[in-house]
Amino acid sequence: MSSVNETGHNRNVVHFEILVSFVASLGPSYNPSRAAIALPALQALLLQARETIKNIDIILASYSIAVDSREQTFAPLRTLSTRVLNSLRSTESSFYMDNSARSLVRKIQGRRVKPRLTDAEKKVLAEQGVTVVEKSSAQTGYDYQVENFSKLIGLLANIPEYAPNEPDLQLNALSAYQANLEIKNKEVIVAKVDLDNARAARNHVLYTHITGLVDIAYDVKVYIKSVFGARNSHYKQISSLVFKVVK
Repeated sequence: MSSVNETGHNRNVVHFEILVSFVASLGPSYNPSRAAIALPALQALLLQARETIKNIDIILASYSIAVDSREQTFAPLRTLSTRVLNSLRSTESSFYMDNSARSLVRKIQGRRVKPRLTDAEKKVLAEQGVTVVEKSSAQTGYDYQVENFSKLIGLLANIPEYAPNEPDLQLNALSAYQANLEIKNKEVIVAKVDLDNARAARNHVLYTHITGLVDIAYDVKVYIKSVFGARNSHYKQISSLVFKVVK
């Protein structure tokens, strides 16, 4: 799983917490006419921002666990599919059936049925006026692996010669493994949706135009500057706090 960097969002909230604490220390001298930047509204916004960050931390942990579990479950698939193919080929099954199984195994393992043309081959064809457009035929996504493994099991179920003595190569074991692959893949999909929703909620709180944390923080700093002046020590204490919209 690729690393997920939430640092920029968290820094905005930490800086906002510092800003709110400073505003509280000003007492009655901080008295804006705009309710959205008054201390109670700032405290409420800070609490909301904290909750969105905490929620993401919790969901991100669940997502990471689901991804790791899927990786572990899928890890034996390529080797297992090769063993299945070799077991089939050792029987008296037809060349057609063997070839169909081989094609599915290639897809499971992300190998192309036909190798890509070399640059020299493409040049020769181009000189002959033949335009070459090669599309990726590798189906290495988890959805594709589950789908193609299911197709392989369906094919084997219709080949009477496929009756291995090895328990993990038998159809009932393969079907159970395929069901587990599907479960683990769906768990990641659901966890990803939850994570995306949590991030959307956080982005709404932090980055909505005018009412979001970043814009509110900017307006608070401007208000303090208007009250005390740019050279005043009060403003200088918070002028270095940076708030950025993080994509």
